[in-house]
Amino acid sequence: MHIINVSDFQREVIEKSYTLPVLVDFWAAWCQPCLMLAPILERLAQENQGKWILAKVNVDEHQHIAMQYGVRGIPNVKLFHKGQPIAEFTGVFPENYIRQWLQNHLPKPETAVDKALKQILPQLQQRNFAPEFYESLQNLHQQEPQNPEVLLWLVRLAMLYAPLDSQEVEQWIQALAKDPDRYQQSTYYKGLWRLISQWQALKDHPVKERLQSVGKDLRNGAMEEALKTLIKVVSLAPAYEDGIARKATLAIFDLLGNDHPLVKKYRKEFEMALF
Repeated sequence: MHIINVSDFQREVIEKSYTLPVLVDFWAAWCQPCLMLAPILERLAQENQGKWILAKVNVDEHQHIAMQYGVRGIPNVKLFHKGQPIAEFTGVFPENYIRQWLQNHLPKPETAVDKALKQILPQLQQRNFAPEFYESLQNLHQQEPQNPEVLLWLVRLAMLYAPLDSQEVEQWIQALAKDPDRYQQSTYYKGLWRLISQWQALKDHPVKERLQSVGKDLRNGAMEEALKTLIKVVSLAPAYEDGIARKATLAIFDLLGNDHPLVKKYRKEFEMALF
């Protein structure tokens, strides 16, 4: 059944949400906006049978549930997944808005790519950047080019393993920039990739020669030498090539992770160089 008039919230919403997402409509019979919203939600639930369930909770009959989940105005709609509310809205909106809201917030089904990424993700998160993981990520990206997690790790490992004449890396960075949550990271990696692959095309400047070693140091695992060089350039010419040394430093910090000893050692020095 795609629509439930809730009598047992624990069983019909919380437990059910471990199988399918449950969209909970908190409403009341006296609430005119609730009556306007109801047919929209019911129509969308009918359309999407098998993908999610609509559960209707009358707040007059279940005041304790409304209080437990912080319902302060109705109609209030909350999306439950794996026992927890993961998104909500209050009020009446057009059907197209709600359709888009659902598309944005409904959990995506786990794909074969997600499952494969899970196998190597613990190693990647521990910064075990073996070359075979770069090959695996390239294969996963070919299967699912829009997967944001695959794309982020692919860009990270490209800094270590991609051929210097690779056109794909720039495309991956551009794709990463389309994600608002990853845009800032993409600018850092764009700067670092320029230093690795195109440092000779940088404008002439006394610090240019210093930067030629950064890519080699990074590729040779000499991360500390790369950071020392970059931080020195940040202190000498912070605005050079649109702050390329600053961006590259932040990219290496992101590549290594906040808990890495080198990040802890050089972050303060980097911040001092900025000011």
